[in-house]
Amino acid sequence: MGGTRDARLNARVAKVAGKLAGQAQKSFPQALSDAELTGYYRLVNHQHVTFDALVEAHVEATRRRIDGIDRAIVAHDTTTFQFNPEVAREGRGRTDGTLQGSSATRRSPST
Repeated sequence: MGGTRDARLNARVAKVAGKLAGQAQKSFPQALSDAELTGYYRLVNHQHVTFDALVEAHVEATRRRIDGIDRAIVAHDTTTFQFNPEVAREGRGRTDGTLQGSSATRRSPST
């Protein structure tokens, strides 16, 4: 895990990802202690911790797996779900400040 050029940052990314992995339904403040939350915010605001840096190893591994084949199909989903805010649903956050929902949208890494 990781992808920055700093081993310490990569270790922190792996530690945070491990802590959050089994708690996807929780917000960061719910999943992390106060000290961990402070560290998390410092980590994600670090200039070298970027989306591209974090997915670089995954992107390269995917490129190696499809190297030499004629065609690869890439599924991409931009579905957004929104639910009535009057009925609480476990694991759903606010999508616009009022509606509960979730989004399957992910930014594609640059090539």
